[in-house]
Amino acid sequence: GVMYKAVFTNRDLVIMIICVALSYAQQFLGAGLQYYYFSLNLGNLGAMGMFLTIRSAVAFLASWWTSLLLKLCRGNKKVAYVLSYAFCAIFLLIPWFMRPTSVIGHTIPALIGCLLGSSGSLLQGAMYSDCAEESEYKIRMPVKGFIMAFMSLPIKLGVLIKAVLLGAVLTSVGYVAGMDVTESVLS
Repeated sequence: GVMYKAVFTNRDLVIMIICVALSYAQQFLGAGLQYYYFSLNLGNLGAMGMFLTIRSAVAFLASWWTSLLLKLCRGNKKVAYVLSYAFCAIFLLIPWFMRPTSVIGHTIPALIGCLLGSSGSLLQGAMYSDCAEESEYKIRMPVKGFIMAFMSLPIKLGVLIKAVLLGAVLTSVGYVAGMDVTESVLS
């Protein structure tokens, strides 16, 4: 009981679990929607493989950007985390509003968003550790291992959120598996 109390009375940890679950949902939902974008809109599913390869390389480069972002935020991980995902959201919404018809028009903003947004993913482990330290300080018991075990909970929540959102998005545009693609689905 004390262990669960250490988790669920730590406001920062509960907020962290929710934020990480939403970031996983965004990643899973983005991958699912990219499949539909590349296969239906562009008719070039092979380009998705190249896009994902390049995106992985860009995410790797985010480690450089993360250290710079932390310096700009004067070491404040919370501010860097929020800024990272704010930058990511801005660049991922650019194609949504511009409606590019080419792979490049979709890829460039998405890669910039990936570069700037990957910092949030890189900061998650450090922020969980900070939350565990805070709980240990508050209850004066070693609970770090128990709290760190909660790092897998947001993945499961993210998968659940993604499943609901992806189904809702596809239903809202009138997509039915196996049907001919209509103009409303493409737009």
